[in-house]
Amino acid sequence: ASVMAPFRKPRAQSSAVCLLLGAVAAVLGIIGLAAHHTHQQAASHHDVIHHFHSSSSRLGGGKRAGHVSQHPKADRFRSHVRARVDAHKNADGDNLDDLRSADETISSFPVKTIREDATSHSVSIADQCGESHANTEYWGDVVEEGTVGLIRTPEECCRRCGETTGCNVWVHCGDAESCHGSCWLKRTADPTAPTVHASGANVPWTSGTVLKDFDPTPGKGASLGASEAFVALVTPAGRIRIRLKPEWHQLSSEHVARLADENACSGSCHLYRTEPGFLLQGTLRSFKVAANKDLKKGPKLMERGDIGWAGEGPGPDFFIYLGEKPADWLGYGHTVWGVIADEESLATVEKIVAMPSHTPGGPNTMRFLKEKMYFDI
Repeated sequence: ASVMAPFRKPRAQSSAVCLLLGAVAAVLGIIGLAAHHTHQQAASHHDVIHHFHSSSSRLGGGKRAGHVSQHPKADRFRSHVRARVDAHKNADGDNLDDLRSADETISSFPVKTIREDATSHSVSIADQCGESHANTEYWGDVVEEGTVGLIRTPEECCRRCGETTGCNVWVHCGDAESCHGSCWLKRTADPTAPTVHASGANVPWTSGTVLKDFDPTPGKGASLGASEAFVALVTPAGRIRIRLKPEWHQLSSEHVARLADENACSGSCHLYRTEPGFLLQGTLRSFKVAANKDLKKGPKLMERGDIGWAGEGPGPDFFIYLGEKPADWLGYGHTVWGVIADEESLATVEKIVAMPSHTPGGPNTMRFLKEKMYFDI
């Protein structure tokens, strides 16, 4: 007994450890079964969602959850172009910061795609295309996304760019294993000197430019005489007449006058934000005229009907102030260059402000028109 006694205590400890391990294993088994059940539910839910979205997917195809692609190279291309789209453009293309200029944060912008009559060009589209560069990808803001298999040749892609308002850069893919037939339409401020994003034997893109929809004389404004100058925003809701105020800021007034002289807003300028009792906001971004670059603080507190550049910047985003009292809380930071010319125009502005709108960010956030309102000037 005296010899065996020392071994009884460790044996008891061993039994306790075994019981503890058994309990842990049982708990882990229960957790594993629950996790498996949850995973099956999640997979089923994901499958339903994926099936719902796959019918309208432009790049992803109709794969279901768990599908193993037969074309991994094409799938990598789809991931690549989705990342490329995200890098090029934001969800709305518009300024989402309170009175912040879009130029400070956004390099791309939305366009209302317009197909032009090829016969209206003074130079044929074929002549406009000029040289193309194989194994080269040009950078630019996306005007129209590419879809695999849509456009067969670089010449067709260039022609499509020539017929699309706002496009002056095109890239076409001829790689039969991945992106064959994909034609992306883009734009740049100066198509005479496009930016090369990638080049080399492994680059499947052919790129080129069309010398249109850009400003060959950036910074040039229209000459304003001694008499009062007016422009009008021609919207679906009616005309908004604006009296330009060069005495407040000469260069901004000349810039807006040039937009009107050259009918430079078609397909790009639009209204997008509405705050009842505060403002109506939009953009004067143009395909033909480079954005204004000049600022002048003040010279006055904004009053009802005054118009200035948003975000204390130089544009192209602008806003019409609609408060009943002078905006002393805004101070003198905004460049103010115009004023609503008459009560009829002010009533049109208020009518637009009252149109259907929403707050995508939730309650007490910025309010946007449900549908952007494009206008000419």
